[in-house]
Amino acid sequence: MKNENRVYIVGLLISLIIIFMSQGILADESPALLYAHDVIVPKTNNLDLQGSHKINLNLGSSSYSYKIRLPRGTNNLQPNLELFYSSLNVLDKPNILGGGWKISENYIKRSTNKSFSYIGDDEFKFNITDGTGATVAWLGSEGNIVLKGTCTSGGTCTAPANSFIIKDSTGDTKAFIDSDGNLCIESATSCEASSEQTSCTSPNDSFIVKDDAGNEVIVIDSTNGNLCSTGGIYESSTP
Repeated sequence: MKNENRVYIVGLLISLIIIFMSQGILADESPALLYAHDVIVPKTNNLDLQGSHKINLNLGSSSYSYKIRLPRGTNNLQPNLELFYSSLNVLDKPNILGGGWKISENYIKRSTNKSFSYIGDDEFKFNITDGTGATVAWLGSEGNIVLKGTCTSGGTCTAPANSFIIKDSTGDTKAFIDSDGNLCIESATSCEASSEQTSCTSPNDSFIVKDDAGNEVIVIDSTNGNLCSTGGIYESSTP
């Protein structure tokens, strides 16, 4: 009887040792790196939101867009801001808004040619994006303007929705770049003649792009739509 109890106790101790060793092995494993784990998507109730909804019939994914109402700014300009969500991208690497979310915004991008600490030959780009966040045009610190679409001058510029707009003090549009990458300027001077200038001087209330030395390389006059760029205007290109 004593031998049976002893065998039972020994077996129990061995089992406990195996369990503790297994837990120790699991605990010694390196923790999951940030963004390298399975994203837990919590379930929520239906939200009462105003926006547009689309379904991809091939993938079964849903996408939503929500417009955010913002107050008017300087010169009575109305900023446009929109949130986008796609269930197809919810498991991708999260950005500052979380998984699956994007926001319509313009941003400045730097092209580094030599090193991060040297900017003498770098180009900074003011990017214009469409509703999906794709770049459709950019204005660079070397005076270049790259458009997915075309540049037109003269006449009246009527900006469609989701455009980057330059207005005068009364709120009239004088120039815009739309979500297809088309540039319109209300200027009597052609787009071609407005480019590759020796220098640019800005009047008051102008949209200005400068190089790293502070020189004005792109100027769009908000009073009449006149454009000046020290670089070229490249149409039907890939920004």
